[in-house]
Amino acid sequence: MSTLSITSSLSAVPPIPPGMQDDWFNGVTLAAAGKIVTRWDAVIKNDTAWGVAVATPSSANYKPSLAAGYISKRNRPRAIIVGLQEKKLAESFTKASTNFHDMFANSAEKYNARVLAKAGNFSSKVLRTLAATGSRLAAHRGAASFICRCIASDNTVQRDYGGGNTFSGVFDPTILDTPEVGYVKPEMRSIVRAALSGAIVQVVQFVLLNLYDDLTVPAQFLADIIHGLQDTGQTATVTVGGGGTAFSIQVDLDNGA
Repeated sequence: MSTLSITSSLSAVPPIPPGMQDDWFNGVTLAAAGKIVTRWDAVIKNDTAWGVAVATPSSANYKPSLAAGYISKRNRPRAIIVGLQEKKLAESFTKASTNFHDMFANSAEKYNARVLAKAGNFSSKVLRTLAATGSRLAAHRGAASFICRCIASDNTVQRDYGGGNTFSGVFDPTILDTPEVGYVKPEMRSIVRAALSGAIVQVVQFVLLNLYDDLTVPAQFLADIIHGLQDTGQTATVTVGGGGTAFSIQVDLDNGA
């Protein structure tokens, strides 16, 4: 039987790495010339294409939001409301197209000005995400990547060991002198990050925002995801702590061998 205890913690949300805001701004503004206008002109080139790409699917998605038999305060039945909404959308192509091309006129002057005005918002709001993910610019990955790679016995995790990222126990039971099974099913090792990393990012953000009354709730949420990747007899216990500017996540694994 092998066990592994993984811990990822942060005592304070780090500042945004130098250059990241500039990289974000440059990437978003370059997209104006290279992607956004090109894609609009290819997909939304006339009112017929607008109907296919925007009006019709939007109306189809809106319709289920009204219960069958619904009557509005103006005494309009569901069919009339849906019909009016689709008609307004279908007839809005000219206005939408005019506003769009005005935004990107003169080398996307208005678009770039608005992006620049929001750059500070990006930097302030991305911090909680970076607390969970880390970044290449900071040369250190966070809990979402570290924990997932440990669970999958991925040796690339060694470059991010240290600081708040630690583990103890048998890292990879499959390469012992007498090999054992890993901590998840063999076919699941390659998808641990896809299955779990987004959930860890969510939990970290909510912990930092103090949104949980009971930290056993996110702990069980993460444990349930890991259990779904494990075989019969394998176990995972998760402990979540922190709040405000700090967090910690501990995952204790048993391969059940």
